[in-house]
Amino acid sequence: MASWPEPKLIDVGDLKLATYQYGNESKPVALLLHGFLSTGLTWHDVSTALAEDWHVVAVDQRGRSFSDAAPDGDYSTQAYVRDACGLLKTMGIERAAVVGHSMGGANAIALAAEHPDVITSMVVVDMAPELNTGSLTQVAKGVAALEREFADWDEARAWQRDALPLISDDAVERRLHARLVERNGHVVWREDPAILTFRDENPMPTDEQRWNLLKLVKCRTQFVLGGDSALVSDETAEKAVKTVPEGEWVRIPGAGHNVFEDNPADSIAAIKRFLAGDESQS
Repeated sequence: MASWPEPKLIDVGDLKLATYQYGNESKPVALLLHGFLSTGLTWHDVSTALAEDWHVVAVDQRGRSFSDAAPDGDYSTQAYVRDACGLLKTMGIERAAVVGHSMGGANAIALAAEHPDVITSMVVVDMAPELNTGSLTQVAKGVAALEREFADWDEARAWQRDALPLISDDAVERRLHARLVERNGHVVWREDPAILTFRDENPMPTDEQRWNLLKLVKCRTQFVLGGDSALVSDETAEKAVKTVPEGEWVRIPGAGHNVFEDNPADSIAAIKRFLAGDESQS
């Protein structure tokens, strides 16, 4: 387990965010935003691979893992974007590429749309403005599991392996370390329960609102989709890449919604190739 970086806490104003930093600080910055039921450590394989050319900053978004819970229970896209901007400002970062998965992909799109002077390139993993939400059975099972406790770490480990059968043993251990903690003789979730409360009490953006937001994106954008994921159709991917400058999309074989954990090698190759064309790398 010692190969994982320790989280570095960054004060962004109303809370502190845990970050996992890789590579040399003199390199261009790549900000990595995880999905709804993930943490910054899920990016470890990607972060390690990018570290040769980038200063990678993978973040536990508010309410997850070692980051603070939202003091006001706000888990809106606007709050996540505000956190990302506060993080970059506090770290003295003026320009960055952003890579986001699922919810993190939606946050990345909003960040790039609202701050085109900051974001140089964007990679959106298994997310787009228009979704086949009926395909999110994996995520639904993960949300349902937040209601349970585990008797011990072996039970939690067995659940995680069953929930995401394609990910490596190391990825399983990273998820257990980052998302679970032992309290009062039980293994329980670290996530702030208010995350689900906010989701249940607030309407999701409409497809039209999401497309209008994507139209504001001014940076080159890559959509990386799971070959076995039906969340984003080919038609939506084609429409998305025509909406942004220098858009492209790719499907990763043998991968579901958790694309870069299911098939790290092909995901990393695609992301590295695309980010190599970022203006800050030339």
